[in-house]
Amino acid sequence: MPKPTAFLNGEFTELENAKISIVTHAFNYGTGVFEGIRGNWNEKKNQLYIYKLEEHVSRIIKSATIMRLEPKYTKEKMVDIIIDLVKKNDYKEDIYIRPIIYKSSEVVGLRMHDLDDEFLVYIVPFGDYLDPSKGINCGTSSFRRIDDSMIPVRAKVTGLYVNNSMAKTEAHLNGYDEAIMLNMDGHVSEGTGENIAIIKGQTIISPTVSDNILEGLTLETALDIAEKSLHLNIERRTIDTGSPLTILAPKSETPHETIEWYYAVRPPKSKTALNTSFESARFTPDYPGDYDIVAELYDGNNELIHFNTFQYHAIGPTYLEDDTMDEIVKSIEEEKNDTALVDTSIASVQLDSV
Repeated sequence: MPKPTAFLNGEFTELENAKISIVTHAFNYGTGVFEGIRGNWNEKKNQLYIYKLEEHVSRIIKSATIMRLEPKYTKEKMVDIIIDLVKKNDYKEDIYIRPIIYKSSEVVGLRMHDLDDEFLVYIVPFGDYLDPSKGINCGTSSFRRIDDSMIPVRAKVTGLYVNNSMAKTEAHLNGYDEAIMLNMDGHVSEGTGENIAIIKGQTIISPTVSDNILEGLTLETALDIAEKSLHLNIERRTIDTGSPLTILAPKSETPHETIEWYYAVRPPKSKTALNTSFESARFTPDYPGDYDIVAELYDGNNELIHFNTFQYHAIGPTYLEDDTMDEIVKSIEEEKNDTALVDTSIASVQLDSV
């Protein structure tokens, strides 16, 4: 198998020799734009299929224009470079192709003007980002999706993804697989590396560009198939928290298993005995209104066997009253057995979400 190869400074070079200076502007300030292009290996056909290559290249050029970056090559030339690079690496497995247009000047100083621009591409083997064979546990992040008035969110800006990375790590540390990011208005925007949709009857609903989403190519493909092949209705509108979500990303198309919303403060993996589970549980909604309080009951294998939902009117951050706590515990007593455990976190869902 050939040595991994990259494209840098106008030529193909071994990946281990593809280096940039530590003074490079993009390295210091995140002044670059990128794409993440999947290549899927088909063992039966002995063929690698690149997903929407031309569309990805068109998007990186658009991102570059927004960010005052000047692409050194035409769209056609970039496509040719990427195809040649794929052939040179000759991977016979799923891959991830990363083209970047970036400010290459070795200079210190905050600006986008009067700087040189460069184009590079590298490839790495890359399997499933999330496990598509099962659902995932999602938590709503305390980090809000960046607003378009701060950094252009429809451009894939390298520095912008600190926002997503912080949300992803927060989710991981709290016991979740993935984070759901809200926009500055508190509505659903996207995952850290995925678009989001909800399914309601025969309709698929996804946030609009005004919710600060990246205009995902995977999302558009999924919606196109759903509309033309499955004859489902497509609706683009704002989604409130509390809606059942589906995560849409290349090689990670998966429904969630549970979503513990950001009003809950206890870790989702923390389980204690039923008779102590709701002591000092805290309910902290950001907005006043009517909510559902969801209590979940787990068996000894940590499988959900029962849940009850209770209406609650909140005027702000507050502890649940004792009578509410008693009602919750009483409602699941009938499901209790010697091995039953209950999640100590309480999920809240705003009633007017859908």
